Amino acid sequence: MNVIMIDMDDEDRLPEPTSTDDDDEEALLEELIDVMVAPEEAAIEASEASPKDIAPRSSGEDEFTCRSCHLIMSRRCLADVARWICRDCFLQAKAA
Repeated sequence: MNVIMIDMDDEDRLPEPTSTDDDDEEALLEELIDVMVAPEEAAIEASEASPKDIAPRSSGEDEFTCRSCHLIMSRRCLADVARWICRDCFLQAKAA
């Protein structure tokens, strides 16, 4: 880590800030605001999407949809074939 020491006499030799520095700072701030606002606008658009715009995913050959939690899972997680429920829901129902 480099540390630069400035004597009080060196302050006279420092360049004076110019108006272009202010313009650059304003441009940088505007760019940062645009970058920060864009994700918020995208989130608003996503939340305004109607359910018709979202297509449900169907289960594949080696998957099933749990009738309790409605998650699509691998057939290895099928605990009760008669009720088509996963291990987690089976254990939860058993404990209750």
